[in-house]
Amino acid sequence: MIEDAYTPFLREFERWISLAKYRNDLDVTPLAKEAGRYLQTRPPLPHVAPCLGAIYFAVIEFEFDFSWWQRLAVRAGVWLLRAWVFRGRPMWNDFWMCLWQLSRDPRYIGRLHSHLKHANPIQLETGVWMVTSVCQQDPEFNEHWHDVIRERGEVFA
Repeated sequence: MIEDAYTPFLREFERWISLAKYRNDLDVTPLAKEAGRYLQTRPPLPHVAPCLGAIYFAVIEFEFDFSWWQRLAVRAGVWLLRAWVFRGRPMWNDFWMCLWQLSRDPRYIGRLHSHLKHANPIQLETGVWMVTSVCQQDPEFNEHWHDVIRERGEVFA
């Protein structure tokens, strides 16, 4: 089997989400480095969001080897991409889901909900599929998603 450039990132992503539930001493460096390496190859747009999510996670959640101004630059860069460069793309559904999978932090489910509340029809269509699928596969996500719906209202009505 020939390994494509995305495979090392996916392998690291899977390793992280499979082990992070059980250990809090994991090193996020390999995940961030593989995401950065892959982004340098100019990947297809659907692959960009998980890589951005992984880098955002490493920098913001772990303060991974960055100063406060570099963390600010990452936040501003992601905002700029969301608000202007890739505005309205379904990839942002994947960005928020990636952050949930890596962190298991319910606030990212809330951010996904807020994102979908203001989504365009394409984002909403892919969001329905994604949320339904993850709710069926991940009881923890399902519980938090329904908590957010009770608190903020239905998205897919």
